[in-house]
Amino acid sequence: MKTTALFLLVLCASDCVVDVPEFGADCDVTTRPSGIQYLVFFSCDFQFDATVDGEVYGPITDYTQWALGVTNKKISLSPEGYGAKPLSAFQTERVTACLPESIIGETHTVNFISKAMDEVALTDCTYWNTVRTNINRYRVGYIGCDGYFYGKSTTEPGFRFTPTAIGNVKEDNNDTVDRYEANLSWKYSGIVCPQSIPNLLDAFTGDSGS
Repeated sequence: MKTTALFLLVLCASDCVVDVPEFGADCDVTTRPSGIQYLVFFSCDFQFDATVDGEVYGPITDYTQWALGVTNKKISLSPEGYGAKPLSAFQTERVTACLPESIIGETHTVNFISKAMDEVALTDCTYWNTVRTNINRYRVGYIGCDGYFYGKSTTEPGFRFTPTAIGNVKEDNNDTVDRYEANLSWKYSGIVCPQSIPNLLDAFTGDSGS
């Protein structure tokens, strides 16, 4: 038993020790609404706090910088819909005989449905087809029903993604309505955390946010 205890102590060397996190909420239990309202697509070369095609973009927390990206066709909001993000899936592998398997990768998935159609110019199919055929040129994030943006970082604000499915779904009767489905996945190690960007949706509507 003494030998085992010594062995476990050696596994956690002094430079491997990490302080446990603190949760900053007050005494009352608060909750956050679930659901995904929009997907957000970014051009693969777009970054905040950077110069892109000669245009200087500021911080991600300023919705006017998002509006500039929208104007310059670097950021696009999907049609409104509803989506879910299931629990991510770990890829594990044994790297030593004496320890449990280690996490070597993580896959996140978003399943999104939109029933919003353009019955004037019929651009809905063109929109989703463009996303479908240009996946290597875009990154993706999403806006939750909580109003927060979910993306990878403050500078490069989306994930390179792979679609398991993007397409149009028609049921076999006219008691239902047409819809588009986009099931997207990406590799990322960690939890996708919310980012607060006041007046974010105003960036896509042209409103002042006042």
